[in-house]
Amino acid sequence: MDPLMSIDQAEMKLINDTGLPVCGIDSSLPLEGPGAQPYQSSGCNGSAVKLVDQSPPLLVDAWLVPLFFALIMMVGLVGNSLVIYVITKHRQMRTVTNFYIANLATTDIIFLVCCVPFTATLYPLPSWVFGDFMCRIVNYLQQVTAQATCITLTAMSVDRCYATVYPLQSLRHRTSRVAMAVSVGIWIGSFVLSVPVAAYQTLDTGYWYGPQTYCIEAFPSVYHQKTFILYTFLVVYLLPLVTICVCYAFMLKRMSRPVVEPSDNNYQVQLLAERGLELKVSYKQGI
Repeated sequence: MDPLMSIDQAEMKLINDTGLPVCGIDSSLPLEGPGAQPYQSSGCNGSAVKLVDQSPPLLVDAWLVPLFFALIMMVGLVGNSLVIYVITKHRQMRTVTNFYIANLATTDIIFLVCCVPFTATLYPLPSWVFGDFMCRIVNYLQQVTAQATCITLTAMSVDRCYATVYPLQSLRHRTSRVAMAVSVGIWIGSFVLSVPVAAYQTLDTGYWYGPQTYCIEAFPSVYHQKTFILYTFLVVYLLPLVTICVCYAFMLKRMSRPVVEPSDNNYQVQLLAERGLELKVSYKQGI
């Protein structure tokens, strides 16, 4: 041990190295992270000694992770913006599938702009510096975009299944208006059902190389926390996964059968003619 090291530095070093109480130090109290309390101990001679706050160590991920996030953000913004531009610029690109793809691109852009920069700052900064409002809104938008993405992927799978299993009957219902209505419904549902995330986010104080502020979830009870975790698991993961698997199973089964059923020829020809006429009229109106 360095003979010039002060008593408080020596005590802190021994706690960090061994975890044992030294000269009245209570090692059961957390020294760092959320919920930790500022440490104040008694020296060996009984006098009060308060540890001097030190700067946190500069780790490699403090600059490497934000740099990686910045590259992802730049590529994601450019790519998703081009997708939306192409779909909205060219009328012939406004198909049902492309509407869902544009919806996915929108969720990605919102996530990249509203969530990624704040998450990146958690690595170089030891404390949350953006206040209570941003603590709530950032985590809220993370939940909204994740939920909207999963439900949109599910809607795309259902749409593809319907078009594959009922290729001609689906022409009546697979329209741009229906896709737009489904997309709007997904966003409304995601915004409403994610409200608990904003309601239960709060700021907490702790100690890690000095007093720090942390953005954490604070549910009123364990029951509420478990309920929301179960809801997130079902809505954002399990139900979309099961729905997508079932849809693709139906598509594989349908693709193994004959393409056209002889008994449905007249009805299918009629549907094709009606759909062709609708497309022709829409094309003339666009011109």
